[in-house]
Amino acid sequence: PTFLPDGMRLAAYLDREDPRDALIAPGANSIEDLKQGAVVGTASLRREAILRNLRPDLDVVLLRGNVGSRLKKVADGKLDAAILAHAGTAGADRPLALIDSCLFGAPARGERLAWATTEIVVDGAVWTYVVALNTADPGSGSVEDRVALAEIGIAGTRYVYDWRTGQGDLDDEVRAGLAPRDWALFVCCPVVDDGNGGISVTVGDPTKYATMATAPERWERRRLSA
Repeated sequence: PTFLPDGMRLAAYLDREDPRDALIAPGANSIEDLKQGAVVGTASLRREAILRNLRPDLDVVLLRGNVGSRLKKVADGKLDAAILAHAGTAGADRPLALIDSCLFGAPARGERLAWATTEIVVDGAVWTYVVALNTADPGSGSVEDRVALAEIGIAGTRYVYDWRTGQGDLDDEVRAGLAPRDWALFVCCPVVDDGNGGISVTVGDPTKYATMATAPERWERRRLSA
């Protein structure tokens, strides 16, 4: 969904298969190769909108059914082409053309780092823990990714504390750059007006985050400049 209703949160983003789209079209290896006025089937509103923008001449129709039945409609000549998620076409016994993400929009979140969140509430204040994971196989390159606080249900800015470095700053997103099989923990801390022209945050005990809810006397308080 583009917007989540109140009370619903995407708390974790799992690793995923190849996020690209697959074009099934005899004799065509790209959207540009399709003949004028070709009939193209898809079940995705996103793909339909992009197709109509890239090729207004195409006749885009709704395509239902399982993968086998969709591919058969192309093989039987009922459609000139079909576009499906590549992850769902594994083992398909026919040529596929993978559509470059620069043509068909950036892949949805989950291709890069995996993100997970949880939170604790103490006296009405909320601390949100954000974990970033790079689940790529060893030998892959490092991955840089970011998640907006609004995407995890946090309005406005927070003091984003990096557990590993012990550093933090006011921000409206969390950023991480991780090697394969590495992880990072961030804490999004509430910010309060200290009444003296500045703001302060409580980041907790950096080495004992599991005890934050039960041992507030160990919390570290920081005063930020106005």
